Amino acid sequence: MISELENKFKRYVTALERELCILNTQYRLLVFLSDSKYEREDEYRHARYFFHSVTNSLFTDVLLISTKLLECGRSDKNVPDFLHFAECNLSLFTPEAVKIRRGFSNVKQIPNRGYIVDSNFVLSDKSKLSELDQILNNLKKKRDKYYAHYDKWCFDDPKK
Repeated sequence: MISELENKFKRYVTALERELCILNTQYRLLVFLSDSKYEREDEYRHARYFFHSVTNSLFTDVLLISTKLLECGRSDKNVPDFLHFAECNLSLFTPEAVKIRRGFSNVKQIPNRGYIVDSNFVLSDKSKLSELDQILNNLKKKRDKYYAHYDKWCFDDPKK
């Protein structure tokens, strides 16, 4: 019988994985298009408005999804909240819990991933995440001042 905690964990992981996959796809496509405009100048010149619209849309998606996933306090479904959830529920990562969750008959069937999820592992991830604080602040400012609310001073000069 799967516990409510286990169900919450599965929903959490599924949702975060979905959002992170979308973010990764949008980001990779944005980088590819941005880099290829120098290699494919003719195509970009002939379809300038198309590529401009697409890259702007991709940038907006990347910006909004990134801030949604990284910002604390606005939602309880983001990476910092998941790390807190993991830290408070380390029992979900024991070999026995993984065995049950994955449907293995023996703990030895669990693939060796080269790491153990414990409090040090979670603290390490939280530390890595805090290294992104300045970048996140810049993204939030751009989102709040231009993309989400469009402050008056941005209307006259969006480059600000």
